[in-house]
Amino acid sequence: MSNAKTGMDQLTGSAAAGAVAYLAIFELRTALVEADSRMLRDSEGLLLSHVVALGAGSSQLVTYWASIDHYLSSQERIEAMLEDPPCVQGRVSQIASPPKPWWRAVKPTTLVLSAAALLGALEVLTNRYDRLFAEPQLTLKPDARFELTEGDEIRRTVTLRNQLPATGHSDVKLRASWEAQDAVGQSSQGELQLSEAFIPLLPGGDARELVIEGAAPGPGIYKMKVSASAEAGLLRGARSFVAPDVSFRVWARDPRGQVVYVNSNSVQAQYALRVQIGEPASKGLDCNLEIRGIPNLRYDARFYSPVGIYRDGDGLLTAGQEKDVVSILTWSTGPVESRREIQMELTLAGTSDTNWRDLAKDALLTCEARTEKLDEANR
Repeated sequence: MSNAKTGMDQLTGSAAAGAVAYLAIFELRTALVEADSRMLRDSEGLLLSHVVALGAGSSQLVTYWASIDHYLSSQERIEAMLEDPPCVQGRVSQIASPPKPWWRAVKPTTLVLSAAALLGALEVLTNRYDRLFAEPQLTLKPDARFELTEGDEIRRTVTLRNQLPATGHSDVKLRASWEAQDAVGQSSQGELQLSEAFIPLLPGGDARELVIEGAAPGPGIYKMKVSASAEAGLLRGARSFVAPDVSFRVWARDPRGQVVYVNSNSVQAQYALRVQIGEPASKGLDCNLEIRGIPNLRYDARFYSPVGIYRDGDGLLTAGQEKDVVSILTWSTGPVESRREIQMELTLAGTSDTNWRDLAKDALLTCEARTEKLDEANR
C-alpha cells in the first residue's frame, strides 16, 4: 500500500511539474511471479504499476512511466517477459484528483503535539496570570480548646497553609493574642509570641506549623485569637485572615469561692456556693462562709453537694449585734480532683426585712486544701 501511494504521489508530482507521463497497458497471459514483479520494480522511471482484473479470467498490467524515454529503455525486456507488445500505449495528460478534506491532512502526531503545546501555553498563561492577579488564600487552623492552671505557660500550635497550589505568598505577617470579657462587658487582652511572626515567602501549596507561647493570664475564661496578612499576585493588595477563636480556661491554683443568689421568699433564700479548684485536693477542702451585718440568720437546711460534706451540724456561729453581727458557717469536703468546679446548695432563713440579694454580694466564701486526712470521728 505504501509503495502504491508513493508511486501515485510521484505520478501526481510529475504531472504537476509539467513532465508528461507515459502509459503502457499489457495483456497478461499468465499471472506475474515474484521475479516478474522484481524486474518491474527495478525498471528505471516506472512510477506505478498494477494489475486490473477484467473478468472471465483475463487481466491487464497497467504501467505509468516518468517519460517515453524511460519506457523505451525497458520496453524490450518487458515485452519479452510478457510475450506481447502493449495493447494500449501513449502519453498521459495532467492528472486531476479531488482535494482532501482538511481533517485528513491532520496527522495524529500533529494533534498530540498541538495539544501538548496548547496545554503548555495554558499553563504558562495561568502561572503568569496567578503571579499578577492571584488573590491571597491562606488558612489558619489552631489547636482545639484547652485548660491551664494559674502560673502555667501557654504552648499551642497553629497550622498555616497556602491554598494556592502554584503561587507563593509574600510578606506574611502573623499575630497571636488572648482576650477576656468580664461580666460588665469590659474586655482585656494580652499578646502571645509566635515562633515565626514574619515569613518572607510561603511557596505554593506549602504549610507551616507555628508554635504559640506566652504566660497564662489570671483565672478566667478566655479566647485565643490568631490572624495573618499576606500578598500573592503582584497586582493584588494584601489580605487579612482570622483563625477560628479557641476557647481556653485558666483555673485558680488555690481554691476560689463565690456565693450566687438563686431564689427567695419573704423569710428564706437559696444560694449556690461555687468553689473552683485548680490543684487537686486529695484530702478534701476546709471551707468557711462569713456573712456580716445581717442579723437573725438561721441555717435552715443541710448542704447538698456532689462531694461529701462533713462537720456542718453545728449550724451558724453568730457573734455581735445588729449591723455588727457576724455569722460563720464552716464545713469540710471529701477529695476533689484538679480543675473542677464544685457547687453546693445552701438554704438560709431570716426575717421579712432580710435583703437576700445583698447577702450574696457581701458574703465571703473561702476554702483551703486540707493537709491531713479528715478523722473518721469528725465525719
